[in-house]
Amino acid sequence: MKKEDLILKWLDDDLTPEELRELEAMEGFDTYRKIIESGKYFHNPKKVDPKKGLEALGDRMRPAPRVISFKERIRYVAGIAATIAVLITGYLFYQQQSQVNFSADLAEQSSITLPDNSQVTLNAQSEIMFNEKGWSKKRSLKLKGEAWFKVEKGSAFKVNTKSGWVQVLGTQFNVYNRKGIFKVSCYEGAVKVGVGSEEYTLRPGQELLLVEGTLTERRIGDKHPSWIDGRSAFESIPLAQVFQEIERQYDIRVEYRKKLSSPLFTGVFPHDNLDQALRSVCQPFGLQFKISVDGKNVKISAVEK
Repeated sequence: MKKEDLILKWLDDDLTPEELRELEAMEGFDTYRKIIESGKYFHNPKKVDPKKGLEALGDRMRPAPRVISFKERIRYVAGIAATIAVLITGYLFYQQQSQVNFSADLAEQSSITLPDNSQVTLNAQSEIMFNEKGWSKKRSLKLKGEAWFKVEKGSAFKVNTKSGWVQVLGTQFNVYNRKGIFKVSCYEGAVKVGVGSEEYTLRPGQELLLVEGTLTERRIGDKHPSWIDGRSAFESIPLAQVFQEIERQYDIRVEYRKKLSSPLFTGVFPHDNLDQALRSVCQPFGLQFKISVDGKNVKISAVEK
């Protein structure tokens, strides 16, 4: 059922238990509930108070309850709904005005200082979004792509992605969330990670990797992500994901046959030398490459025997 229909039934106290649970699970329900509670101070001037009527007329007669027509009832409910809609629209507009976005384009990195002085470094083609005005009350942001975080100590700090969430109090960690891969690496402090209904806690030197639905916990030895130093490192990652990372770091297009993208790659490639990067990735699989004259396209193929 649409959100608007559920709200109207809620106003009319006509929700089934299942519909009430559905409404309570919707984003923004707490805000709607507060608005409804504020709406209790409104009253319908046409409403009859039987108690006052009895006091006025005594015990000699009982006033007949006023019958409110269906049209009047609809107008009353619609009026309350319209008031709520205006308040909700104003609230959403305020929230939208408070949202800020930071991003890193292809072949670049970007560093951001958050309102609490926590540091975020975005890898190529990545983005974060958060509520700047409400940051002091709720340290929470959304991430697309990959970022390294140095979090100042304080209240819970949460990173939300499509594949899972990460929550800390103060630490250093890296989050990678791209097609088919969700990876969280802890370098300092402790990190709580949520994937579906499961939660995991990572300590320094631990990493959680989710690839195409398969979850793996493993050890890492670096003090920070390799891409901070201008290198992309991989361990048992599909070759297609590696080619996509080359595209992001060099702002180029890599062409290859689908059958060449399935092998798993373990290794490193640099961000400042395209020829060397392609050799590092292609040679272990017997692949060859050709870079276009303008340097914007690369064609990968199997070595002819």
